Amino acid sequence: MIPCEIMKDLLPTYAAGECSDATRKAVDEHIASCATCSRSLRAMTEPAVEAEATSDPARKEELGKEMTFKSGFKKIRRRWLISIICILLIIPLSGLGFLGYNETRGEGYAFSNMKGLGNVDAYMKSLQKGDYEALLKYYDFEPMYREIVNQQTDDLLYLQSYLLVEIGGAKYYVNNSRDRSEFEPYTEAGSDAEFWAQVIIENAENGQENLIPEKVFAEAAQKVGNSLGEEIIAIDLLSEEPDSPYTYVLYYAPDGSGYYRPTINGRLAELNWMNLDYIPETIFKTYMHDYNQKIEADREIIEAYQLLGLEEYTKMVKEKYIADMKEISAQDMRVESYTIGNPYRRFEDWNPIDPFEKSEKEYWFVDVEVHFSTKDLEMIDQILTFKMEGDKLDVEGSFAGVIVDLNGGTSVYMYSAGPNPYVLEEKSTTFLIDGDAIVWLGD
Repeated sequence: MIPCEIMKDLLPTYAAGECSDATRKAVDEHIASCATCSRSLRAMTEPAVEAEATSDPARKEELGKEMTFKSGFKKIRRRWLISIICILLIIPLSGLGFLGYNETRGEGYAFSNMKGLGNVDAYMKSLQKGDYEALLKYYDFEPMYREIVNQQTDDLLYLQSYLLVEIGGAKYYVNNSRDRSEFEPYTEAGSDAEFWAQVIIENAENGQENLIPEKVFAEAAQKVGNSLGEEIIAIDLLSEEPDSPYTYVLYYAPDGSGYYRPTINGRLAELNWMNLDYIPETIFKTYMHDYNQKIEADREIIEAYQLLGLEEYTKMVKEKYIADMKEISAQDMRVESYTIGNPYRRFEDWNPIDPFEKSEKEYWFVDVEVHFSTKDLEMIDQILTFKMEGDKLDVEGSFAGVIVDLNGGTSVYMYSAGPNPYVLEEKSTTFLIDGDAIVWLGD
């Protein structure tokens, strides 16, 4: 026989209907012969019922149903609470799993890019408000300075290093190491389409920017189409066609000759004539002296940076950046809105032309679509690419700051979204859009 003291501890569980069958049987046997425990159990199950009411068989049946409902409701309510707690635990755990998955695959929001994305958003808000000084805290100026003072200049050019050859009736200077037999079959005018077709193929396969003479471009491009399985097309500056090894833009040389240039490195990228494999004779003679002078000037400017020192350099870059951005703002150019894209991780020197060329370290990047407006154009959409590393950002991309009519064309001054590291030089990328061609006004 179970003692009454122990039975008092079992009665609440029995009354709530939450005990096992063995416990229920033991309680039933005890209360059948113990009036005290029996009264205690009735008090637990019928606390508000008058004695005369409990003597009614119908009322007893009704009370029994009520107690069964209350007991079942308690069980359901407890299960609800457990389910809610589980859901609240699962939601953050699934979020952590999502971040971990993105961390592994190197795309999307992940543990290691959340801080960087916050910095990008803060940067864009400051740019939108015109708080240009606030942008400077995201830049690391020491690597900029070190890259300048440690850079190697080009070698001086010597005439004996080049070979004058004739291609299609026109004369070109090529490196002296080239075999003259490469050009001999194409000396006569009108016979050079095959030669320039091969140059187009080399441009596409090796990422080169050799120019194709305007008069032979269409015929050479047609010959290449079947060989590469890609159509070689001429586009204009404002074309929506993306830049690629297979798209070409017409450029005019200083002597007025027209040449098509591949847009593999961007249709607005600076053109260095002396770095071409085939340099037109008139261009070579014009540029050789100036090129050597430029090399000497480059060496002098590097020495000037070295004498400047990091601290003074940083101060000058900051002042120049704020002045440039205020000049843009004075042209009524402002950020209307921006959209931060999906972050992705890649090697810093990753190249879409050669995706297997990789460096030692990967970084997180994110593209931001920026909607600019100006007093001359309603809206200009640009993509700024941010490299995120710790508290620092490195932004790539440029946008048009001034757009004015000039002799029937449009003069465009391009500004970099980040500070210009070359603070001692007057570097501007200014050009004239003349119909479908680009004419450089000077650097």
